[in-house]
Amino acid sequence: MSAHTVASGGGTSVLRKISITWRFILLLVLFALFIGAVVLTFYIGMGTQSTHTIETTQDILMQGQREKLAVASNTLAEALGQAIRNETDPAKRIETIRAMVDQVRFEKDQSGYFFVYQGTVNVALPPAKAKQGTDLGGAKDANGVYYVRELLRQAKAGGGFVQYIFPKPGQGDQPKLAYAAMIPGTDMWIGTGIYIDNVERAKAAIRTENEKHIRSVLTGIFTGIGLGLLVLIGLCLVIIASITKPIRQATEAAMRCAAGDLDIHLSAAGNDEAAHMERALNTMVETLRANIAAIEAKTRDSEEKAQAAHQARQAAEEAMGQAHRARAEGLCQAAGRLEGVVGIVSRASSELSSHIDDSNHGAQDQSQRMAETAAAMEEMNATVLEVAKNASNAAETTDAARKKASSGADVVNKMVESIGRVRSQSEALKEDMGRLGDQAQDIGRIMNVISDIADQTNLLALNAAIEAARAGEAGRGFAVVADEVRKLAEKTMTATKEVGEAISGIQQGTNRNVENVVQSGQAVEEASGLATTAGEALAEIVHLVEDASDQVRSIATAAEQQSATSEEINRSIDAVNSISEATSRSMADAARAVGELTRQTQDLETLMSELEREGREAGAAKAIA
Repeated sequence: MSAHTVASGGGTSVLRKISITWRFILLLVLFALFIGAVVLTFYIGMGTQSTHTIETTQDILMQGQREKLAVASNTLAEALGQAIRNETDPAKRIETIRAMVDQVRFEKDQSGYFFVYQGTVNVALPPAKAKQGTDLGGAKDANGVYYVRELLRQAKAGGGFVQYIFPKPGQGDQPKLAYAAMIPGTDMWIGTGIYIDNVERAKAAIRTENEKHIRSVLTGIFTGIGLGLLVLIGLCLVIIASITKPIRQATEAAMRCAAGDLDIHLSAAGNDEAAHMERALNTMVETLRANIAAIEAKTRDSEEKAQAAHQARQAAEEAMGQAHRARAEGLCQAAGRLEGVVGIVSRASSELSSHIDDSNHGAQDQSQRMAETAAAMEEMNATVLEVAKNASNAAETTDAARKKASSGADVVNKMVESIGRVRSQSEALKEDMGRLGDQAQDIGRIMNVISDIADQTNLLALNAAIEAARAGEAGRGFAVVADEVRKLAEKTMTATKEVGEAISGIQQGTNRNVENVVQSGQAVEEASGLATTAGEALAEIVHLVEDASDQVRSIATAAEQQSATSEEINRSIDAVNSISEATSRSMADAARAVGELTRQTQDLETLMSELEREGREAGAAKAIA
C-alpha cells in the first residue's frame, strides 16, 4: 500500500496549530479591535469637525457683527451729515446730533449705542452724558489700548474697526468691537460697538449642542456594536459546536477502531461535510467488521481441519505401534489388524487432504477479499484527499471573495463619511443663512429706527416752518432752514425705503437659500442612508464569506484527519492480509505433510502385504513340519 500526503500552504499550516475554537476567538478579537479603531477614528473626526464648525460659526458671527456695525454707523453718519448740513451754529449742531443718537439702542441687552466725537473730545455719549464735552484721548483699556485715538485714526482712514476692553454694566470688563466713520461735511466722527461676549455665548451654546449630539451618536453606535457583538459571539459558539462536536466524535471513533473496537456507530445527522465523513466512517467500520468476521470463520475452519489431521496422525502412530506388537505376537494376526488400520489411516489422510485443500482455497479467497478491501480503502483515501484539495481551493476562493467584499465595504464607508461631511456642511450653511436672515432683520429694524428719526425730523421741520410763519419776517431764515431740514428728512426717508427694499430682497434671497439648503440636506440624508445600507449589506457579505471560508478550512482539516485514519486502517488490513498469507502457507505445509503421510501409509500397506505373505509362508511351513 502507498500513503499519500497533501502539503498545506504556510498560512494554513500555521492555523492548523490552533484549534477551531481559538481561531473563532481570534477572529472575534480582531473584529472587536477593528470596530474600536473605527469608533475612535470616528470620535476624533467628529471632535475635529465640531471644532472646525464652531470656529467657522464664530468667524461668520463676527463677520456679521462687523457688517452690522459698519452699515449702521455709515447710515447714521449720512443721516447726521444731512441733518446738520445747513446748520451753522455749533451748539445747535451738537444738540441735533445728541437728540438723534440718544434714543438709538440695539442688542437684546440694550448694550449697543452710538457715540460721536470731534477729534478726541466727546460730543454724544448716551450711557455717560456726564463725559460729554470731555477730551477722552487719554482713555485706555486694561491692555493699554488708547481706543478713542485708534477709533479716530480708523475714521480718518475711511472707516475701520478697533477691538478693546470696556466695562459692561453688571458684568465688568469685557472685550468690545467698535467701528468708526466720519460724518460727511464735518470734522466729527460717529462710532458704535458690540460686546464680543455675546458672540462667545452663542459659540458656547453651539459647542454644548454639538457635544450633546456627539454623545448621542456615540451612545447609539456603542449600543449597536454591543448588540452586534453579542449576536456574533452567539453565532460563533453555535458554529463552533456544529463543527467541533462531529469532528471530535469521528476522531474518538477512529481511535477506537484503530484500537480494535469495531462496536461503533456514529449518528450522521445532517447534510454537511462532517455528516458525510461520519457516514463514510460507519460504512468503513461495517466493512471491516464483515471482513474480520469472515477471517475469524476461516481461521476456525482451518483450526478444526488441523485438529483432525493431528488426530489422524496420532491414530497412524498408534497403528504402527500395534503393528510392531502384532509382529511379535503373530504376523498373520497383526497383518489382518494393520490392514484395517491402514485403511482407516488412508481414508483419514484423504479426507484431511481434502479439508486442507478447502482451507487453502478459503485462505486464498480471504486474501483476495482483503486485497479488494485494501483497494477500496485506497480509493476512499484518494477521494478524501481530493475533497481536502478541493476544500483548500474553495478556502482560497472564499478568501479572495472576502477581500473583494472588504474593499467594497471600505469604499462605501468612505462614501458615507464624505456624504456625512457634505451633510454637516449643508447644515452649517443652513444655520449661517438663518443667521444672515436674522442679521438682515436687525438691519431692517435699524432702518426702521432711521425712518422714525426721519419722520420725527420731518415733523420737527414742519413745526419749525409753522413757527417761522408765525414769526413773520423775523422767522424767514428759520423757515429756510426748516425747509432744508424737511427736504433732508424726505431724502432720508427715500434712501431708507430703498435700503429697506434691498434688505427685503436680501431676506427673500436668504429664505430661498435656506429652503434650497434644507432640500440639499434632505437629498444628502437620503444618499447617506442608501450608502449606509449598502455598507451594511457589504459588511454582512464579508461576515458570511469569512464564515464560509472558516467552514471550508475546517472541512479540509477534517478530510485530512480522515485520510490519516484511512491510512491507519490500510495498515491494519495489510497486517490481516499478511496473517492470511501466513495461514495459507501453513495450510500448504500441512498439505505437504499429509502427502508425506499418505506415502508412508502406502509403504505401510506394502509392508503389511509382505508381512501377510511371510505369515502365510510361515503358516505353511509350520503345517508341513
